[in-house]
Amino acid sequence: MKHIKKVDSEHRTVIMVQVENEVGLMEDSRDRSAIAEKEFKKDVPKALIEYLIKNKKTLMPQLKELWASSGYKKSGSWEEVFGSSVWTDLAFMSWQYATYMNYVTKLGKEEYNLPMFVNAWLEYEGSPLPGGFPTGGPLPRVKDIWKAGAPDIDFMSPDIYGGDFVEWCNQYTTQGDPLFIPETWWTKPEYVGYMLYAIGNYNTLGVAPFGIDRVNPKDEPLLREMYSAVNYLSPSILESQGNKNKISAFLLNKDKPFIEVSMGDYIVRAELYKRKGSYRVEDAYGVILKTGENHFTITGSKAVITFISKDKSVKAGIGTVDEYIEVNNKWIKGRRLGGDETNRGKGVFLPVEGIGIQKAEIYTYK
Repeated sequence: MKHIKKVDSEHRTVIMVQVENEVGLMEDSRDRSAIAEKEFKKDVPKALIEYLIKNKKTLMPQLKELWASSGYKKSGSWEEVFGSSVWTDLAFMSWQYATYMNYVTKLGKEEYNLPMFVNAWLEYEGSPLPGGFPTGGPLPRVKDIWKAGAPDIDFMSPDIYGGDFVEWCNQYTTQGDPLFIPETWWTKPEYVGYMLYAIGNYNTLGVAPFGIDRVNPKDEPLLREMYSAVNYLSPSILESQGNKNKISAFLLNKDKPFIEVSMGDYIVRAELYKRKGSYRVEDAYGVILKTGENHFTITGSKAVITFISKDKSVKAGIGTVDEYIEVNNKWIKGRRLGGDETNRGKGVFLPVEGIGIQKAEIYTYK
């Protein structure tokens, strides 16, 4: 950190620091060395007990359930307070890693006070028990232990390579924490939609596909288009973050073919393309931005966007729809769409191939 401050504090190329990568112990639920066994039999640290008591109502459910197994004991060894299981082992290891990571973080911030975070290798279906994933990392189920043991760490982040992407995002934001995804797939097309959803729905600080420096843009055009579109729209995205009235995202499939969200004077509906009553695409995704009283910008793929006035005495229609296209790495105005291209002013249709941007003006009539 001293070096970074010396060479980069003027330019601020480094804007935050990951203290360590995917900490934890593999192939066992906890450290069983002589020193670790001695620590495990000691009383749960007072600082952790005090945190649990103070935040009992908002604890992550898995940790609260573990503590409840002892009747919420306020003192005792790790097994006396949390019971005897691999999840107690996980809680013990989480405290050890968290307190040490905080020690490292505090020293680093004393040299150069940048935001610092830690990331987690998550628990997946094929390896659901501690040791199958690194025991002690900042997983959702032990977020509270990390918060108690590492108050100088600014946030915790998930590396998402499987499971339910949306649920992982929910678990990392449920206590009001910021979301940053430092690692995820870029080789799976559906993750382009997931990443765009994270940007539009969780006010995420960022999403980083692992190994992006090895990606040939020609081989992954959809990923490149998504980032290009987000870059172009970043002023509106940043201005809108935190305001559900101004930004919303959708992630659709056959099980969830549409969503409706409230934005200003309108209910905005995003739906899979239909043809003769049946859906013609498997999935769709995108971000809706309310950029003015009656103006919306939509980016994404394979969905139709419609508008319903909240005022039941009037109907909503789509006036102008301007398509934006990328030419030589710049987004410029393309066609003005109307007639059948907007279903007679009833919908904004995103492209079926690739990422599109369309800007629409809405009007009302009786």
